[in-house]
Amino acid sequence: LAAEKAALKRVDAIVSEKHRQSYWKAAQLLFSVAETYWSNGRADQGQRLVSRFKEKYNRHSAFKAELQKAAKKSKLFSVL
Repeated sequence: LAAEKAALKRVDAIVSEKHRQSYWKAAQLLFSVAETYWSNGRADQGQRLVSRFKEKYNRHSAFKAELQKAAKKSKLFSVL
């Protein structure tokens, strides 16, 4: 739980401060947390987490592109 909070806080920091060169790191962190949910039988919660960040940063097209790339690598979640 503490690791999840730290990871999500880092994702927020990277994207909200517009560190575009690190958006890929933020996307990977987000999907790491989502995949942890999946591995514990809570895939729906992982998908909601990804969707929540996609909506929160809807105007950050570069971040959304990195989410798409991470989703393709993950193959467990989608970013529609």
